[in-house]
Amino acid sequence: TVVKETARVAVLDSGS
Repeated sequence: TVVKETARVAVLDSGS
């Protein structure tokens, strides 16, 4: 879902 993709990107961005 869009929410899942958004959350995934948020985690990657925060991790980086």
